[in-house]
Parts: sequence; C-alpha cells; structure tokens
Amino acid sequence: MAYTYNRTVTVDHTKVITSNQTNFPVLFNSTVAELATVANGGHVTSDSGFDIIFSSSTDSADKLDHEILKYVPATGEFIAQFRQPTLHTGSDDVIHILYGDGSVTTSQENITGTWSTNYKAVWHLKEPSGTIMDSTSNDNDSTTNSGLTYHAAGKNGYSVSSSGSGVILLPNNNFPSGAAIVTLQIWEKMAWNTNGGYLMGYGPIAGGAAAILYAEWNVDFLKFTQVGGNFATSGTVWNNEWHKISLEINGSTAQQFYIDGSPDTSGALTCNFDLSRSAYLLDSPDAGAKLPANIQEARVYAGLLGANWEATEWNNQNSPSSFYQIGAEQGSGGGGSTPHFSKNIAIFS
Repeated sequence: MAYTYNRTVTVDHTKVITSNQTNFPVLFNSTVAELATVANGGHVTSDSGFDIIFSSSTDSADKLDHEILKYVPATGEFIAQFRQPTLHTGSDDVIHILYGDGSVTTSQENITGTWSTNYKAVWHLKEPSGTIMDSTSNDNDSTTNSGLTYHAAGKNGYSVSSSGSGVILLPNNNFPSGAAIVTLQIWEKMAWNTNGGYLMGYGPIAGGAAAILYAEWNVDFLKFTQVGGNFATSGTVWNNEWHKISLEINGSTAQQFYIDGSPDTSGALTCNFDLSRSAYLLDSPDAGAKLPANIQEARVYAGLLGANWEATEWNNQNSPSSFYQIGAEQGSGGGGSTPHFSKNIAIFS
C-alpha cells in the first residue's frame, strides 16, 4: 500500500512514569486539518478513516495494531488507540501516522490485537445504538442494554449516559474467579444525587461473591464490597466531572483504588469471585440499583497494572495533546513507489 502522507507522533517520555510499559494502548485524540477527507480539504480518501494507520516507521509494512474510536471526515478529528510494544520512560518514542491512500477501501484495524491477552473485556461504549461491543477476543458483547442515551459526550469521544433507568448486562467469558487477581477500570461522570447504584461489577451480589464498584447514595465515594466487608474511596467522584476509576484486586491479599491515576484508599478483604451471574454496568442483575451516570472505557484486566501504568495512562487519557506532539507533514516513502509525504507523531521530551 502507498500512503502519500505521514506525520510523526512523539510521546513525551516524562509522561511515562518511572518504568517502561509493555503493550501499552496509547490513546490518540487530535483534530488535524489534513486528516479530513479530500472532499473537506484534507488528504484522507476514506470517509471512515480507513486509510489512516500508525506505524513504527514511514513504511506501512511496520504498521502497529490500532482501533478507531471516532472519525469526523469533515474536520479531521481522529480518536484511536494503537498498541505500542514498548513505551519508554528514558527516551521519547517516535511513531508515524500514515494517511492518504486511495486504494484502501476496507478497515486496516486489528481491533483485538490492540489489546493484550490479559484484557478480558474492553467496552469503549462508543456505539450509536444497540449492542455494546467488547474489543477483545473474549466476545463479551452486551446481552441487555436498555434505558441508555448513546453517543453522549465523553472524556475522549463518545460515552453512554443514563438518567437512572439504564442497565447493561454482559457475559464474563474468561474473567478471573475465586481469589482473583484482577483490575477493573472505568471513566465516570456522576452528578450529586440521592440515588446510589452499581457502577461496574461481575458476579452475584448475594453473599458478596462479586467484584463491585458501588456508588453509595448521597455520599461522595465508591465502595468495593466482598465477603469480608467493604471499603470506600476518599477522593471526589460525584461532582459532575469526568473521573478515571481503577480498582486493582490482588486476590485476598490487598485491594487498591486509584482515582485519576493516583492511589486512593486500600483494603485487604477476603475475595472469592463467582462467575454465575453476568457482568454489569450501571445496574446489577441482583440488586436493581440503577445509577444515573455517564460512562465510557470500562475494562477488565486479568492482573495488576500497577501504579506506574495507572499514572501513565492517566497522563495519556486526561490530556492526549500534552502526552504527544504531532510533527509537520513531510515526505515519507510510505512503502510505495510514488513520492510520499507524512506527519510524524512523537512522544517528546
């Protein structure tokens, strides 16, 4: 394939906290005039953005796995995630975004390849209607989705929202069970109200055999509940602003909340996760406690991501434009025989 244009994307290594990160799903969220379609004054030929890819060089043969989350052909707004094999903390990483190839008429994404095998579910919640799709190979697409407003504004791209009647039930294929080691992540925006509810979880509520993020009514915290009791966050989560919530569960040894990339409260509850019930967002199949909220980027990861990953991911998702710098459009070669131009995306010092 012959991509005519390319830019560098340079990732600022100072935003990669303390240690290198492997198979990191970098969020790209920028509006670039040249990424609009040709009909709108840009250089992209596909109305779906199919001829926009990420590569480790100016050659499309070195293409990186990526997933498109949003593309606006009229403006060049492009939101996607690409899997960077190693994100370095000691030096900037330079990635290339290649675009403008009229021969590309189908998606060049590798959606499941963007997410390492430890991800058991990735729900972006970007759908315009209907089923909420899982981007991993585990096929945890929603079985019930009702009371939702789709394509609501999100922190990055789209979210779904509910005024208090929404429910999303999903399979839990290949989720960790028993004394599980698992990380739950979600972006949420909740206004102060007197309705509590279940933000995210899996397993039956009865008996506490579940991984649960529960928003208590009329108080500003989330709870993690298990057989051995519960503990709550101390940071702000109910102020009608977007917050990134992570709960890392190390079996029955320790559990750690992160709010907006920073460690919050921790606990040491006895955990015994039961997979006999669906996973859920905004409601529980047991309790019927529906939560009014906007949500996006709900993920289940088999393992502990760790404080450095959480902080790096926050830097990337909270402010993509300061996580990387986009270079000027320039000639590249793009793997074809005709002259090519490109823009570089650099992660910079």
